[in-house]
Amino acid sequence: MGRARTADPIQQFRFRIEIEGISELGFTRMSGLEDEIEVAEYREGGFDTTHKLPGLETTGVVTLERGATRDLQLYEWYRDSLCRNNTQDFRKTVTIIETDCAGNEIRRHVLYEAWASKFTRPEFDATSSEVAIDTIEIQYEQSETIAN
Repeated sequence: MGRARTADPIQQFRFRIEIEGISELGFTRMSGLEDEIEVAEYREGGFDTTHKLPGLETTGVVTLERGATRDLQLYEWYRDSLCRNNTQDFRKTVTIIETDCAGNEIRRHVLYEAWASKFTRPEFDATSSEVAIDTIEIQYEQSETIAN
């Protein structure tokens, strides 16, 4: 008897990324999606051990990579982050969507109050045949995972 498809692990190469207000971007790699709760240790008199309590939640830095194109929307978003006095809000909602082999949505990770903190241009090498890659690092304040 075959294994049920619903029990199969999610494949890491099936994903889409949507950035609020930026259209038609395809990414080859995404990493750094992590949240962590700091541990606050408390020592009480008379005990030989410490109590460990949940502290503040911190978020990671998401890194997105894609083949370099003429489209400068990601770079412009990064530049918008430098103009904090501008009336335009540089913070966006970023959604990472995991899909199954048929392209159906399995779950989504929503990053709130996200902004671009670093933009890395491609490395050029005349002896290589690899694709030029743009990399952008995104800071975010909160995340939520939603199952479909």
